[in-house]
Amino acid sequence: MAIQNYGFNNLDAKLSNDAYWDFFLSSDQRDFTQEVIYSTEIISYSAQTSLFSNSFYSTRLPVYMDINDPECSPQLEIGTLATHDQGGILTISLGGADVNRTAGLYHITSTCSDTLGIPTTAMFSPAAGVVGCGASFYLVVDGAGAATLSGSSAYFNSIAGGYGYKVGDVLTIPDSNLGGGGAVDLVITVASVATSTVINGGRFLSGNTLLSKMAWNYASVTDSQEIVDIGLTGIDNALMPTFTGQTLNLATSIPTTPEDYTFEPSWYDYRMKMKQVSGYTSFWDKRTNGEILTFSVSLGGTNVNRPAGTYTVNYGNYTTTSTDGINASFSIVVDSNGVTSVEDITIQNPGDYYLINDQIIIPDAMLGDAATGGNLTITINTVSTGVVDGTVTYPMRSDIDRSGFFYQLYGGWFQGFYNFFSYGYQVIPKRVDKGWTVECLLKIRTGTTICTGFTNTLNSHFPKNAGFFYYLGTRAENKFHNYYSAETNLFTCDQFNFSCSGNSTPLVVSATTYSGCPPKAKVIKSTYDSKVDVLSNSFGLRLTPWDEHAQTGYTLCYRAIYYTGACITTYTKKTIIDCKSNVTRTYDDCITGLTYSSGYTVVEKCSPMVCGLSGATYRAQEPWLLVSARFRRDFCYEGCDLLNMGGVNDLIYIPVEDTDGYIDSGIGNATVSLVREAPLMPGFKDQGNKVAVTGHYNGPHEPGTDCTKSKCPPSSGCTSNYTKLIQKIRFSKLWSDDRGFRKGTLTLFVNGRPVFVDDDFEEIIPRRLNTEHQKQVAVPFNISWGGGSQGLYENLTFSTSDSGTTVDRCPPYVQDPNDLNLLIEKYFAGTYDGGISQIRQYIRPLGNDEIIHNFLVNKDRYGLIDCVKECTICDPCPVLYLLECESLDIILTYASGTMSTVAVNKLSEYIMNPPYVGVKFISVMVDNVVSYTITKYCCEGTGVGEIVTTPFKALPDDVIKVTIDKFCPKEAKVTLIGTLYK
Repeated sequence: MAIQNYGFNNLDAKLSNDAYWDFFLSSDQRDFTQEVIYSTEIISYSAQTSLFSNSFYSTRLPVYMDINDPECSPQLEIGTLATHDQGGILTISLGGADVNRTAGLYHITSTCSDTLGIPTTAMFSPAAGVVGCGASFYLVVDGAGAATLSGSSAYFNSIAGGYGYKVGDVLTIPDSNLGGGGAVDLVITVASVATSTVINGGRFLSGNTLLSKMAWNYASVTDSQEIVDIGLTGIDNALMPTFTGQTLNLATSIPTTPEDYTFEPSWYDYRMKMKQVSGYTSFWDKRTNGEILTFSVSLGGTNVNRPAGTYTVNYGNYTTTSTDGINASFSIVVDSNGVTSVEDITIQNPGDYYLINDQIIIPDAMLGDAATGGNLTITINTVSTGVVDGTVTYPMRSDIDRSGFFYQLYGGWFQGFYNFFSYGYQVIPKRVDKGWTVECLLKIRTGTTICTGFTNTLNSHFPKNAGFFYYLGTRAENKFHNYYSAETNLFTCDQFNFSCSGNSTPLVVSATTYSGCPPKAKVIKSTYDSKVDVLSNSFGLRLTPWDEHAQTGYTLCYRAIYYTGACITTYTKKTIIDCKSNVTRTYDDCITGLTYSSGYTVVEKCSPMVCGLSGATYRAQEPWLLVSARFRRDFCYEGCDLLNMGGVNDLIYIPVEDTDGYIDSGIGNATVSLVREAPLMPGFKDQGNKVAVTGHYNGPHEPGTDCTKSKCPPSSGCTSNYTKLIQKIRFSKLWSDDRGFRKGTLTLFVNGRPVFVDDDFEEIIPRRLNTEHQKQVAVPFNISWGGGSQGLYENLTFSTSDSGTTVDRCPPYVQDPNDLNLLIEKYFAGTYDGGISQIRQYIRPLGNDEIIHNFLVNKDRYGLIDCVKECTICDPCPVLYLLECESLDIILTYASGTMSTVAVNKLSEYIMNPPYVGVKFISVMVDNVVSYTITKYCCEGTGVGEIVTTPFKALPDDVIKVTIDKFCPKEAKVTLIGTLYK
C-alpha cells in the first residue's frame, strides 16, 4: 500500500475523502485518489488520451495554460530578450564538510536589478571581480555537514544559473544562511557557465494569445463555421479592430499550413483560447482628450501696442503645442492699457482632442498689433473628459525567473470565451454536475513603480477593483440594450449555412407604424434594463493589493452580483380615534396580499491576510502563490436537472403570443406585430419592452374556422397569426425560491491550505444575454485571467451623418455614453499587478488532497512555501484549523529547536452554535514526537488544567495546551482529529 504523508501520519480511521491524506478506509469503493498517490503530474493531466500533437482531453480539466509551455504561449519575446556574453552557471564545486554545519535542505538565492529599479540581492557574497547575479542553488547538508546539490526534476533545476558569471568565480555562503551551527562559511566555485543566457529585457507587449493544452472530452465545435458578426462586439475588448470585414473561424483543427493559425485570435478549435485585452476607444473616438474648459494666460497678457477692441481668433490663426487638438476658437478683449486677462477671453468653440498643459500661441497680429511681433500664450488647465477619462493602457511585460517564462501584468490581462449562444461552439459545460475548481499561479510584485507611459490603467480609475485575477460570466452587458441613433437602420446577418446569405436582423428592433393619410413613419425602439444580463452572471476573485500606509492587503476575496428578491406583505389600514386622548391611530388590519420586490446585491467576502505577507522581508522576495478556489454544490445534478434545478430554465420567458397590445405595422411585404412584455425584473419600472414578431397578422379577431390555433403547423393556404418569439431572460420569484438548489460551499486556498470558507455561497451559472445571438458573439460565457472585466468601458458603435438620415458602417466609430458606468465596469474593471504563469479550470470540485498534491507538484518549480509558516519560540506558529462539514482537524507546528508547547485557543470560531455545541477529539497523529501531554483549561483558559487523553470533548471556550518531547530538534507536528457534535 502506498501512503502519502503531508506532514503527518495518514493511516487513520477517518471516513472522509476530503482530508489532507490520500488513502481512507473507503478508498477501494469510490473517489479513489490514485493520481494523488502515484502521479507526479498535475491532477487530471497525466495518462490522458492524445487529442492534438502535444495536447490532451479530459472529463475534468478542460483548461490548462502554462505560459512557460510553448504549446500554450507563442513566447513572441523570448528571442528578443537581452543576452549577456558571460552566461549562467552550469556546474559548481563545493567546499568541504564541517560537522558543525546544520543538516537540512537550503535554497540559496540571488536576484538581479532590473528596469524597474529593483536592486541586486544575494544570500552569498561574491568575490572581488564577480559581476554575475541571479544564481540560485538548492543545497542538501547531510548529518556529517557535507553540502551537495539537491536532485533536479522535470519542474526545476538544482541550479538557476543567473547570468554574467565566468568560470572560476567564487561565491561564499555565510554559515548563518545554512542553519547557523557554527561551521565555516561554505565556498562555491563556478566550474562551467553557458554563454548568451536569456535574461529579462523588460519589453512591453501587446496582442498576446494563449492556448489551452487540454480540451474537454465532450467539446462541440462545428467545423468550417465562419461568424461574420464578431466585429460588432469584438471591438469592445480589442478582439477585433473594426466592426466590418472581420470573421471568426471555428474548426475541429486549427490549420497550420500553409499558414499557422495556432495562436491567431480569430481561429478556434476544441481548446480554449485567450487573448490580451485592450481597447480602441482612444483611437476611434478622440473625445477622450476633450474640449477646452478652463485656461490661464501664461505669457503676453499685456502689450501696450495692442489697440483696444474685441478680436475673433479662429482655428488656423494661431499655433499650438497640441498634437491632436483642433477647432478651438476664441473672442478676445484687449482693454485700453493693452491688457488681456482670463476674464477677457471667451471660448467660442472649445475644440476637440486637447490635453491639459497644451498651449495656444496667438500672434499679436491677430490682436491688432502687426509691428511688435509678440504673442499671447494660453495654457489649457482642464479639458472635458468626453466619454473616457484619459486613454487607458493594458500593457504586460515578458519576464523569466526560476519558474521559467511568464508575464508581468501592468494593467493588461487575458480573456477568452468557451461557448457561443446559437452557434456550434462549446468547450466547457454551461453548468457543472457538482462544482468546479480554478487554480492560478500568481507572483507578488512589490513597490509602486509603473514604467513611464503606462500609468493610466483601469486600477487608476477603479482602485477598489484592483487585484482581480480571475473572472467568470458575461464580460459585458448587451451594448445594444439601449437605442443609439446610428444603430437603428443597421442590419446584421441572420446566418444560414454559416454565411451571410440568410435574412438580415436589425441591430435595434424597429418598425414603421402607419396612421392617417398619408402614413407617417415612427421609430419604435427596443430597450431593456442592462442589469438583466449581469445579475447572477458575474463572479470574480481578487488578491487585494498591499497598502503601505495602512500596512494591510493581500487578502483573498470573491465578489459577485446577485439578483435578490423577497415577498412583502401588504395590509389594509384601519384608523381609530382614542376618545380619552383624542389621538388618531392607524394600524395594519387585514392582509391584502403579497407583493414581490426585487433588486440586486453586490457581495464581497475576504480571507485574512494570506501566507505571512505582512512581513516586509518576505514580500520583498516577490514570492509565487498557488491560489485555488473550489465550489462544491450541496446537490449533484445531471441531464435536464442542470437546467431545471435552480438553473437557467427558471429564467426563460416566452412573450405572450396574442394580446390586445398588438400594433399593426408594415415592413416590406410582410407585417410586423409588436407586443409589450412584462418587466424583466419585478419591482423595476416597465421600460416599454417590445418584441417584433414577423409574420402575417390578421387583426385582433379569432382565426377563421379553417385555420384554428390547434393546428400546428397551419393547414395549407392559411396564414399564421404569429411566429414563435425568441426566448427571453426574465427574473422572477421562482429564481429566488430555487436558491437552495444553487447553494454550496466556496473554499479559497493559498499554497494548498484553506484560508476562507463560505458555506452559504450561491452558485453563479453563466448564461447568454437577453438579445439575439448575432449581437452577443463572444460576450457571455467568458473567463478572464489576470484581471476582471472592463464591461463596456471601451465600447464603440457606429457614427451617423450630421443629417441623421444615413448610417455609416465605416470608421470613425463613436462611443455610446449610455453604455458607460454600468455594473460590470463599476464592480469588475480592475486588474492584478504582478506575475502570472499558470491557470487551470476544473469542472469538478477537487478534494483537499488533490489541491495539496498540485501544490507539491509546483512547490519546487516556483519556490512555494507551506503557509503554515516556520516557527520560533519568539514567533510561534499560528494553529491551523481545518474545518470541513462536521470534521475539525487542528495542526500544531513546533519550530526547530527547543520549542515544545503550542496552545489551541480559537475553538469558538469553528464550533458554530447552533447547531454544534462542542468538538470530540478522537485521535492524535504526530511527526517527530516521542511523547505528548494534552492539558485542557475551561473558561477561556482561566480554569484549572485537566490532563486528558483521546477521546475527549472540548467546548467553544476551552483552551487546549499540547506539550511534546521531540526525537530531534527539527520541526515537529501534532494533529488533533476531531468531529463536531450537537
